[in-house]
Amino acid sequence: GVEQLQPVALRRLDERPHAGALYYEKRRFFTWPAMQAALVAWRATSTTN
Repeated sequence: GVEQLQPVALRRLDERPHAGALYYEKRRFFTWPAMQAALVAWRATSTTN
């Protein structure tokens, strides 16, 4: 097999991945706003400064 890396724009990490229902929304255990809040909190505690 072959592995390839794909570039990512860091600003995309703050955007909803797509307009449709996300996996965790379909399963009704998380919402996009809740995910955004969790990511903000995680990033605040995960800084390497």
